[in-house]
Amino acid sequence: MKFQITITKEVIDKSLKCGAVDSEAPITTNCGFAVAYNELIPNISVTARAVTFRKIGYYGEIIATVDLTKEQRIFIAKFDSFSLTPKERYTLVGQKFDVEVPDEVIEYWFKDSVEVVQKIIDNTIIQVI
Repeated sequence: MKFQITITKEVIDKSLKCGAVDSEAPITTNCGFAVAYNELIPNISVTARAVTFRKIGYYGEIIATVDLTKEQRIFIAKFDSFSLTPKERYTLVGQKFDVEVPDEVIEYWFKDSVEVVQKIIDNTIIQVI
């Protein structure tokens, strides 16, 4: 299923220290793209090339992996590189990305499509496309 996520000020607030030595979360779950994606589906991690969907727990069993688009890879590289200061990361607010969530991931986390639809309705970061 395809969705659209948006990089909001709240997403940047949560990911502002991404890559910093004193960051509490690993870069794979704390970059702006990963934080926005996690608003839709929990327990994902993002590398330079793909999104990995896992069952409960950071090292949980992998449900699926989806390759990133060129546009997504460029955003992540820019966000994670510290070529931008933390304050300059706010210039990325408003960027939108089409993302894919495999059916098996939706089934694992929501089991009932009504739950995922309600989550989308309640969340301004997410949009079905």
